[in-house]
Amino acid sequence: MSSAPPAALAQTQTRAPAGVRLSALAPLFVIAVVAIGLQCRFGLLGDVSWLITVDEKWLDGATPYRAVIEINPPASLMLYWPAVALARVLGVAPEFTVAAFGFLSIAAGLGLAAAILARAGLLDRLGACGGAIALIAFAVLPGQSFDERDHLAAVYGLPFLAVAAARAARAPVDARLALLAGLGAGLMAAIKPPYALVAIILLPYLARRAGPVALVKGVEYYVAAALGIAYVALVPVAFPDYVARILPLGLDVYAPIREPLAALVAAPGPLVAFVLAVAALRLARADPGEPLVAVPALAALGAFVAYLVQGKGWLYQAYPAIAFVAVAAGAALASCPQPRPRVAFGALVFLVAGLGLIALDRWPLPLAFVAAGIGAALAWVVEGRRGGAPIVEMGVAGALGVACGLFALDGVETPAIARALASLGPHPTVASISESLAFGHPMVRRVGGIWVQSVPSLWIAAAARRRIDEHPGDAALADRMNAYIEADRDRLVADLERNRPDALLVGRLDTRFHHWAWSDPKIAAARSDYRLFAVETDTGFPAELWVRADLVGLRPALRENEVATP
Repeated sequence: MSSAPPAALAQTQTRAPAGVRLSALAPLFVIAVVAIGLQCRFGLLGDVSWLITVDEKWLDGATPYRAVIEINPPASLMLYWPAVALARVLGVAPEFTVAAFGFLSIAAGLGLAAAILARAGLLDRLGACGGAIALIAFAVLPGQSFDERDHLAAVYGLPFLAVAAARAARAPVDARLALLAGLGAGLMAAIKPPYALVAIILLPYLARRAGPVALVKGVEYYVAAALGIAYVALVPVAFPDYVARILPLGLDVYAPIREPLAALVAAPGPLVAFVLAVAALRLARADPGEPLVAVPALAALGAFVAYLVQGKGWLYQAYPAIAFVAVAAGAALASCPQPRPRVAFGALVFLVAGLGLIALDRWPLPLAFVAAGIGAALAWVVEGRRGGAPIVEMGVAGALGVACGLFALDGVETPAIARALASLGPHPTVASISESLAFGHPMVRRVGGIWVQSVPSLWIAAAARRRIDEHPGDAALADRMNAYIEADRDRLVADLERNRPDALLVGRLDTRFHHWAWSDPKIAAARSDYRLFAVETDTGFPAELWVRADLVGLRPALRENEVATP
């Protein structure tokens, strides 16, 4: 790679012909169309669907964290609130405006990052291959986690990484663009505070490459910190119930629940990120400190540490690490000339790995390696066996395809329950006796149902019961947790007695939690006039739908579908 300053390189480059520019843009257009099609197919993840419901209740006058219980800090509610409010103004479904908001966020994040790199003379180093992989990472890879908070946090952090790369290359940085990048980094950390590690972990590298003076003069860190401080100061004033009621609950019940470190590291998401990191390092071995590779790779390391800090092991929490390291791998690929046949085989490997994982629903890394090996062998033969087989390049494509397949599978599906719920008529009211948020969301919204429960599920009781199980000899802990369990149970009973929902979602069946909830006397009394209406047996999530007895009696057509209660 040339050692000439980026600005000098930019001045000596000639403008590409229009046909060449259009041919480079064509893959980006295809990727964007695919991303929109996938979003139409998958819709929004349960967490996003529930937060839309919370924002709707907020707009209707309910007090967040009091009338409706949400464990996440206010940034999660404020993130989607403008799009949900706009949906009411336009008279459209909020899912449409929230999805549009997600795509606009991606366009803004990628566009601002591209403008920063162009100003620094670094954009052309990414090439069509690097740009295409970046677009795939942020628009296609999220799959069913599209618009999830971790997804948007990574999108908002991307311009900050572009500024960091420019500073590391000692290239020009527009102060106004740096200010916007700082706002994006502040948003990233406000959405989930552990993602501040993405910016923090870059500091030693930037101090070494750009020098402490240049780092101190940069505005982006100051702007990000200022936004974070302003947000922290706002929360107690605007959302006192969160500080008084939900934060202690989260610290006592939710935060301590963690998966073992070995399970966190060995989960499919981190393993895919590791494969991409090894491939990026191998491709950039001539200059591993190259800013376009090192900055997103270090950001991925910070995001991975944030994943460990959260400790839940959910796939979407590994997304920022995968996305950032994919950008690093794309930049490393762009630094090596890629013949057209190799690019074509890489695209084929990507598709085979992704679709193969979706079809088989197993063996994510072996599928990536098999697809990479086949693609490398074919490319080696077609290219006339010049040099070694391009296994690393195909490995990037295979790992990225597997990651896309993983996120496409990330969700709970209960089609029989959804059909039965839709048959109840327009806008049935719904509650659940379940520990799973993903059971009712987004299914209820998809069929036009109205959620009338003040929580998305009995997650508080489930978490408290798990804490007791993990510390069987701690009597003081058991007393505290039992208070949370009883409060969650009483909240459910009050919701059922006050709102008399048309339908109850029950599941996952045949678990310890299900047996406890179903046999609890207070819950049994509150559900006594509900009848079994449908059973889900086609998926890995066995469940039932119970319908209010008087509703079945009033609608003869429903009586024909009713399941006989044992």
